[in-house]
Order: sequence, then C-alpha cells, then structure tokens
Amino acid sequence: MLKANIMSIWNDLNIYIEVASLTALENRLTTPLSIMDERVEYAFPSIILGPDGPLLNSIFIVTASYLSEVRMHADKHEFDIVNFKSVINYKFEFWEQSISDSDESLTAYEIATITLMHNASGNCGTQIYYAGLNRSEWVNLVVEAIPVRLLVNT
Repeated sequence: MLKANIMSIWNDLNIYIEVASLTALENRLTTPLSIMDERVEYAFPSIILGPDGPLLNSIFIVTASYLSEVRMHADKHEFDIVNFKSVINYKFEFWEQSISDSDESLTAYEIATITLMHNASGNCGTQIYYAGLNRSEWVNLVVEAIPVRLLVNT
C-alpha cells in the first residue's frame, strides 16, 4: 500500500511541479507515511519562487486524522504531523511576482501563501506556499483537502 501511495502522490505533484525522482520522493515519504499509517486522501506541493522559477519546498499529506508537511531539504529529512482537525484559522495572501528568464524576458508568477493556525495563541501554525501559473486550481485543491468548514467544528 505504501508504494501505491507514493506513486499516486508523485503523479499528483507532477501536475504542479516536476518532481525529478520517484526514488527520492519515496525516500522522503516512507517514514512519515509509515508513522501516520492511514490512507492518503490528498497530497499537494508547497512551491516557493526561487531565482530561476518555482521550486518544490515541501509536500503536504492529508489523511483522515493528520496533516503532515514533509520538507524537501537536500541535506536532511524533516517533517511535521499535526491533528488534521486542529485548524482554527485560515489566512490567505495572493499576489504576482515577476522574474527575469535567461533570455531577459519577464515571467509573471501567481503567488499564494495560506497560513493555518492550530491554536489560539498563534504560536503553532502551518504555511503553505504556491508559485506558478495556475494558482486558482492549487488553492481549490488545498481548500478541498483542508476544508474551511473545519473552523466551524473546532
């Protein structure tokens, strides 16, 4: 089941950003998926804007009980797992940012930051980033995976 989850996640991520290696993805996801030990319901990328364009920053995994952020650092494995139903506040930020391509033309990227607060003191939160050309589809996926209706049930 774990291999099937990772292959499905790889396919989902490649819609938004190219994930170079299925093996590298498997190395990053095996431990958090084993710890959560639940079926993956959603997976989506957190993408930041680097000097040459969008970069995969982390991968978010949503199960029935958990929300996990698996960071894509080159030098270490790092992830968080939080109770999926702990979200008490959403903050949305949207803007555009342009960067110069190698041929000196400008590319305008749609940027988003979604901040989820997990407690009233504000000291536990999750930030999810998007940089690309299809922000509305990505936002819809995030809100489908982590529904705003959670706020009513907390």
